[in-house]
Amino acid sequence: IVVKALNNTTSLNSLIPTLLVFSVYLRINTDLPLLPNIVAYVTAIKKVIKMLAYNYVKVDISYTLKIRNRLAAYNILNASLRSPILI
Repeated sequence: IVVKALNNTTSLNSLIPTLLVFSVYLRINTDLPLLPNIVAYVTAIKKVIKMLAYNYVKVDISYTLKIRNRLAAYNILNASLRSPILI
C-alpha cells in the first residue's frame, strides 16, 4: 500500500531519489509480483547505478593513468645550472 501511495504521489524524477533515500530500492524483492511501472522504475534505477559505477571506474582509471604517465619534469626543473644531464 505504501508503494502504491508513493507511486501515485510522485513522478519518475522524484521517485528514484525517494527510493534511494529511504532505502526502499534495496528492500524490493524480485519474487513478489509488482506493477509494471514499478518494475520499470527498478530497471531504470539499476541501469543508472550500473552506469554511475562504470563511469566512476572509468574516471578513476583515467586519472590513475594520467598520474602514472605524466612527464617527470620535476627533476629537470630543479637541476642546477651547468649540471650534466643525460639525454
